[in-house]
Amino acid sequence: MNLEENLIIITEQKYKRKLINENILKYNLKIYTKDEFTKLYYHDYKSDVLLYMYNKFNMIPEIAKIILDNLYKIEDKTYSTNKLNNLVKIKKDLIENGYIIFNNNFKSFIKDKKIIAYNTYYDNYESYFDEYKNKDEIVIYKNNTIEDEIVVTAMMIKELVESGIDINKIKINTLDGSYTGIIDRIFTFFNIPYQFNSTNKLFYLNEVKEFMKNESSTLLEDLSFENINPKIAVKIVNIINKYSNYETFGEIKNILEYEFKNTYVDIDIYENVVTEINYKNYLPKDDEYIFMLGFNQDIIPKIHKDDMYLSDKELEELNELNSFKRNEIEEYNLKKFINDTKNLIISYKCSSPSQDFGYSNFLTGLDNLVEITKKYDYQNEPLNKLYLADRLDNYILYNDISDDLIDLYSSYNDIEYKKYENNYEKINYDTIKKQLNNKINLSYSNINVFYQCQFRFLLNNIYCVSDFKETISTIIGKLYHKVLEITYRTKRTDYDNIIDEAINEFYPEEKTKKEEFYLNKYRKLLLQLIEIINENNLKSQFENTYFEQKFEIQKENDLNITIKGFVDKILTFNDGENTYVVVIDYKTGGMHNDFKKVVYGLDMQLLMYLYLIKNTNLIKNPKFSGMYLQKIMTEVLNKDDKLTYDEQVRNEYKLNGYTLNNPDIVSKIDKDYDEKSFIHGMKLKKDGSFMGYSKVLSESEIDEFIEIVSNNIDKMIEALNNCEFDINPKKIKNKNIGCEYCSFKDICYVNNSNIVELESEDENDDTE
Repeated sequence: MNLEENLIIITEQKYKRKLINENILKYNLKIYTKDEFTKLYYHDYKSDVLLYMYNKFNMIPEIAKIILDNLYKIEDKTYSTNKLNNLVKIKKDLIENGYIIFNNNFKSFIKDKKIIAYNTYYDNYESYFDEYKNKDEIVIYKNNTIEDEIVVTAMMIKELVESGIDINKIKINTLDGSYTGIIDRIFTFFNIPYQFNSTNKLFYLNEVKEFMKNESSTLLEDLSFENINPKIAVKIVNIINKYSNYETFGEIKNILEYEFKNTYVDIDIYENVVTEINYKNYLPKDDEYIFMLGFNQDIIPKIHKDDMYLSDKELEELNELNSFKRNEIEEYNLKKFINDTKNLIISYKCSSPSQDFGYSNFLTGLDNLVEITKKYDYQNEPLNKLYLADRLDNYILYNDISDDLIDLYSSYNDIEYKKYENNYEKINYDTIKKQLNNKINLSYSNINVFYQCQFRFLLNNIYCVSDFKETISTIIGKLYHKVLEITYRTKRTDYDNIIDEAINEFYPEEKTKKEEFYLNKYRKLLLQLIEIINENNLKSQFENTYFEQKFEIQKENDLNITIKGFVDKILTFNDGENTYVVVIDYKTGGMHNDFKKVVYGLDMQLLMYLYLIKNTNLIKNPKFSGMYLQKIMTEVLNKDDKLTYDEQVRNEYKLNGYTLNNPDIVSKIDKDYDEKSFIHGMKLKKDGSFMGYSKVLSESEIDEFIEIVSNNIDKMIEALNNCEFDINPKKIKNKNIGCEYCSFKDICYVNNSNIVELESEDENDDTE
């Protein structure tokens, strides 16, 4: 390319870096990528345009981004299709409301300058295809399976390294997900260090995951940057600053999730490893070796179809590339890369465990193509043993005798086939600290998981193997909590309006018929529940004082540990000397109704709340009088001829838990506690003492239970520090509570020797 003064070059990012490195800055010229030039020449957008389109047009961010990408060449005129004309309307709206930014100075700046496109397409499609020199020979390796392809690749990499090639000079074109697990396993057998794509989406980083768990998080104040990689922190802050007019994450959840999912951060690239590259934006050097795996039909090259937001016909009307032209450019760029790369190793597979693959039609258009089948040479003993186990599986299950089964078995007949040791091997503490970013929040739920099974806690709460999936049940549960909080915190009585406001918050978009049905059903049940709670309040001298109250306690430790809890409702009564406290937690699902497992660290929810209240300053010197779970969603009721339907419903909604064994205080909680009480199982004997089945505790017993909770928390923290995460699911009687609802059985391979038998409830019954 001939350089001259006052030149403007439009090119790809990879060539921009190359041109800058070639010291062309001594010329008075400018270099832009296609995207940079487009935004300067046509227009750019305000940073919060996605939020505006969400609020104005009810567009989810994914659709809004597609619309914005197609507005650059839209003019103020009438087009041939409704879709294009709708884009005209949207563009006008964005201009009128200041969301499109024009750079008139840039058009003046380029007026007298020469503009060229260097190794890229920009408007002049016909001039894009330059000549390039074809290689004398292009070799492609055929493999029967995806595993064969990876094994052969590993063999060739090993040969290159042994011949003196620097491993940092060996690259692999970006692999899709079907390769990830297999390449990680196979390369280990060849001692080949490998680093997958060196960019990560912000959305999948632990720092961001933790932030997004709580929709009430203040956008910046609740996000600590103390232990966050500065590159990550800068990107998070830049995104959040776009929406500085909003206070909490929940207000702009959809937009932030989209931003985090579409913002990438480069992670550190290690030395002396094989790394991934993307051939589309990479300029290989002559001393580098590039492996391109998965050269199959519809994979390499990418096939563009007429299925974009704008059809080929509409794209042509805008003088944009249709699918046919995009495919031509895709093939041209790939052919150019293949012929320009000195050391290129191409391979394809015929099958994977899930599907068969076709030969890429693109390959038939290459000149001087030579196909080679290279097979595994059985020089790797650890891999041979793995293959033998695989061949034995096929023989035993399907009577399939592989060609190499006999040879492998005669060489390695001493392998421990079908023997597996599943014990947890202690992880290094520094590894745990790094995974947690040196901080962890402990709540009732994850402490309960820890005491159900420590290994389950490791996978669920440290490595976050499973993602939370919101269901209609969890949304209804949030709806109930929201309605009850607003009702009793604000003392409003327009219950239908409160329910409508909550529904609009959790269902902002048009509801399905199924959702409408359930919402109408639960509206009636909510109104029924509120009526019963109101009646109970009239019978009590305790006042509704705190709602959805957040508690936090910092624990001094090498890890930054925070004990957290949200209490649904706290009632208080002050007699002039003491403040008596009742804690209530709403339950939409199953309930535990005793403290028999607390000594094992289980079912500590209510006592955790007492522990948090006692160790914070919200209420000074609290006198705990009651701690209850209250079911707020009735299940299908069994027929009971002794009770009316209304009586059965009221029984379902009774408070279930423990009460201070002080009749005077109990009478202030419920003046009718000895007859038709809204507390479950509350009854006096003739001598004035409580019935044996009444769940009552003395002040000293409550203090003892709180101390047990404190000790259990300390024991858990000590286990965290010692990295103790054994596979130890707990079992009581015949019920395995450790594995119940656990989704990690395919990881831990739990067996009977791992299960810890606890004393049954009958054997450990000190609370009644």
